[in-house]
Amino acid sequence: MMSSDSEVEDIEILSDSDIELEGSDQEEARPAGDEGENPVGIAPGAGTEAAAQRGRQGVRQAVAARLIPARPNRQMVLRDFLRLIAGNRIHLGENAADNAELVNILKDLHVVRSDRVEKALLACPRGTFVPVDYAEDAYLDAPIRVVDMEFNISAPHMHATCLEALDVQKGERFLDVGSGSGVVTACGAYLVGKEGECVGIDIKQDILDFSKTCMTHLMEENASFASDAAEPKFRLLNVFMPSTYRRYFDKIHVGGTCPEERLSSLISLLKPEGKMTVPVGQDLRLITRKSDGRPSQRVLTQVRFSDLQVPSDADIVLSTMDAEQEELMQVPVPPSTMKEDSKLAKTLSEDTGAISNAVKGNGGSLDVDLITLSEPDCVLVGGGWTLSAHRSVLKARCEHFRARFDSGMLDANDGELSVPEQFCHDAMAIFLHYIYKDELPESLSAQRVIEILHVACYYGVPRLVVICESLLAEELRVHDGMDKDIAAEDAPSLLRLADANGLANLQSAVLHYIVRNYDKVSESESYQSLSKREVDMIAKESFNMHKRFKELLTDLSESSVNNAPSRRSSSSHST
Repeated sequence: MMSSDSEVEDIEILSDSDIELEGSDQEEARPAGDEGENPVGIAPGAGTEAAAQRGRQGVRQAVAARLIPARPNRQMVLRDFLRLIAGNRIHLGENAADNAELVNILKDLHVVRSDRVEKALLACPRGTFVPVDYAEDAYLDAPIRVVDMEFNISAPHMHATCLEALDVQKGERFLDVGSGSGVVTACGAYLVGKEGECVGIDIKQDILDFSKTCMTHLMEENASFASDAAEPKFRLLNVFMPSTYRRYFDKIHVGGTCPEERLSSLISLLKPEGKMTVPVGQDLRLITRKSDGRPSQRVLTQVRFSDLQVPSDADIVLSTMDAEQEELMQVPVPPSTMKEDSKLAKTLSEDTGAISNAVKGNGGSLDVDLITLSEPDCVLVGGGWTLSAHRSVLKARCEHFRARFDSGMLDANDGELSVPEQFCHDAMAIFLHYIYKDELPESLSAQRVIEILHVACYYGVPRLVVICESLLAEELRVHDGMDKDIAAEDAPSLLRLADANGLANLQSAVLHYIVRNYDKVSESESYQSLSKREVDMIAKESFNMHKRFKELLTDLSESSVNNAPSRRSSSSHST
C-alpha cells in the first residue's frame, strides 16, 4: 500500500517458508511510511553486507549498515534486486545498535507515543527473545524468520502499533495469540502488572519451550520486570478450540491472520468493553466488544501476516463436545459451611454449658481433636462399638440430629444415639472426623467412600454427599486411564448406586461416561444387571448428546453471519 507521498507501493518479499507459516507471532509485510515522509532513499546497485565488508565505499556502505545482517538467501537476493531497479523508493526498517536506540527510533517515527508502551519495550528487549543465530538482527525494525522452528518474530514497529492501540492497563487480563518468541507476551505482562494476568498461547510445543526459556532469561536479566510484571502463563492451545476463556480477557493481541468467518470465536474471548488487535485479510483491525456484547471495529493499517491455523468444523465440534463431556464428568464440590457451623456449635455449647471450651472457632474451622475431646455429652452406639461426640456439634452439622434434638420427642435428649446396624465403626469414625474437621482422610478406597456416602445421606450432610460423589466420579476417570475393563465394570454399578440414592451429580457423570464408552461398558457383566429404567436413562443421554452435536454444528455455521463486526476505516498509512 502506498504512502501519501511515496510514488510506488512498499514492497516486502516473502520466501516460500514465510507463506507456509502457521500462526505463531506471524509477521506482516512492512507497511508504508509515516504520512508526509518519503521512505529512506537507497541508491541503485546497493550491495549486501559482504560487499560492504570488502571495503566498498559510499552508498553501498550506507546500504549495508541498514540491511538485515543475516545469512545470504533467496529473500536477500530478491530484496537486492528490487533495490537495484527501484532506487530510493524502497522502504527499509530502521537499524539500531541496541534496544534503547531502537525504541528511540520508534518514538521519532511516532510509532511509540505513550510512556507506558515505551517503558514496556525498554523492559523487554527484543534481543532477549531472538535465537542466538539471529542475534545480529535483533534490533533491526524488520521481521525475523526463525527457519528451524518455522515462525516469525514480528517487526518492533508492529508490536508497538498493536500495544498502543490496545492501551493495556494495570490489573487487566491480556492474551497473546500466536505468542511465538514471547516478546509481546512479556510486554503485556509488564503492562498489566502484578495485579493482572497474562497468557500466551501457541500451537507448537517447541515454540512454547523457546518462549519460556526467553522469559526466564528476561527475569534473570531484569529484576524490575520480575518484581513488577505479572508472571506469564504459556499454553499449548489453538485459539479456535474450546477453552475456559470465554468473556475472560480485557485485551487480546493476535499474531496471525484470522479468516473473517472465524472472528466471532476470537471476539467471544473478550470481556465487554475489551479490545483486540487482529489481522484480517490485509487489514490490521482494532475490534472493541461493546457493553451489550456487539463488536465494532476500525482498520489501523494494511499488513501481511501468515494465517492462523484454523481447525475444521468437525474438529471444533468434536473438541467442544469432548471439553463439555470432560467437564460433566467432574462433580464440583460446594463451598464449606464450616465457619458458620463452627459459630453455631460454639453458641449451642455455651447455651447448654455442655462442653465448656472443648469446641473452639479458629479461622473458619473447628479446632477439635477427636482423641483429646473432653466432656462429651452423647455417644453413638453401634454393634459392639461406641464413639463419643457432642450434641452441639452434631446439631450444627447434621440435618438428622438437628431435627431429632429439636423434635420434642421422648428420645430428643437421650445421651445414647443408636446407629443403624448397616453402618460400620470405621465408616462412622470417618464420618465424625469430617463433622469435626471438615475433611476426609486421603487415599480412601472406593468401597469406603460408598460406605461414608450412605452415612452422609442418612444423617443429612449434603456437602459430604457431594464430596463422595466427586471422589467416585474421579475414581472412574482414573480407572478409565489405567484399566478400561475395570472402569467399564464399575460404571453400571455406580449408575445403580446413583439412581437408588438420588445422587444427581454422580448419575450425570456416570451416564456421560457410559455413552462415550458404550461399546466397552455394554459388554460388562454389571451392565446386564441394569434395570429397564437405567437403560432408558442411557438411551436418553445418548439422544441428548446427538442433539447437542447438531446444535454445535448449527451454531458454528451461523456464528460468522450473526457476529460479523461492522467496519470503520482509519488512516491508511502506518502509524
